Formats: sequence, C-alpha cells, structure tokens
Amino acid sequence: GSAGGIGESVRSYDINVPTQAVCGAWTRKGWKPGLKPMATDSALTGRLIPALSSELRCSRRRVHSGSHYTIGHYFLETAAILNRLRESGVLTIDLEFAVYLDVLGAVGISTAGVLRASDLPLKGIAYHDSLERKGVAEEDAREIKQGILAALLTALEQDTGG
Repeated sequence: GSAGGIGESVRSYDINVPTQAVCGAWTRKGWKPGLKPMATDSALTGRLIPALSSELRCSRRRVHSGSHYTIGHYFLETAAILNRLRESGVLTIDLEFAVYLDVLGAVGISTAGVLRASDLPLKGIAYHDSLERKGVAEEDAREIKQGILAALLTALEQDTGG
C-alpha cells in the first residue's frame, strides 16, 4: 500500500515493512490515540526485507522496518501529531493498514505489510510538486511497484516451499 513517510530517515518512495502497527481512532469526544501495538508476522517480514532490498537495490530507495501508525480520520495529520508520532519512532502513517492487521489477527491470520512512502507530509506540498515536475515520482513509482511485486512473489515462494 501507500503511506505517508514521517520517519527521520524515510524519503519519498522508500519502503517500510512494519514490525508493528498502531490504530488511532476518531470518537465522538475527539481524537483518541491508539494504545496497543499489533505485531506483524515476523517470519514473513523477515523474508520480505531481503527480497525487497534485493529487488530495489538499483533504485536509490531504501527498505526500512519499523513502526507504522494508522490515522483514524482524514486531515488529522497536523504537524504537531506527526512530529509526536515521529518522535515515538513511527516511520509511516496511513488510513488502513493497522485496521487490516487487527481484523486479520482477530480471525487468526497473521500477515505482513509493504508500505511505499508516496508522500512526506512534514515536507509539504511544494516538495512533492517539484518531484512531479521532474518526472521523478512517476518513474520511481513504476520501478518500485515492479520491485515490490517481484519481492512478494519471492517471499511467498519461500513460504510455500517453491
């Protein structure tokens, strides 16, 4: 999936293979931060990281593995919230991943994720517009998507024994 990259070392189009995710929530009383981190499948994560690193080695993009946070509602990602999340070690944010992890975990399915930092919310829109004008974003996105698909196939082949 795609995510906002907020980690200090995360650049546009870098990959995060989360080790854990936290889900925040929007309630009637306002924003409620998530409390309980949910772990991803460590064996699958362990296979994905080297497969992705190998597939993307020529692309200038790095593969990270760390915390992820699912924001509970659009437009909650204020600079103050994002900076707090960054300071707590969160590398990426989105609106879905931790929910999927929670639902799949509730029915006994362990999983892992591959999240591409499609934007860097703390850098602002002008930064992303400059990448688009240079044609960097479209070219990188295509190359990275192909690398992700190849890495997923490699990791799944290892999982099924062939």
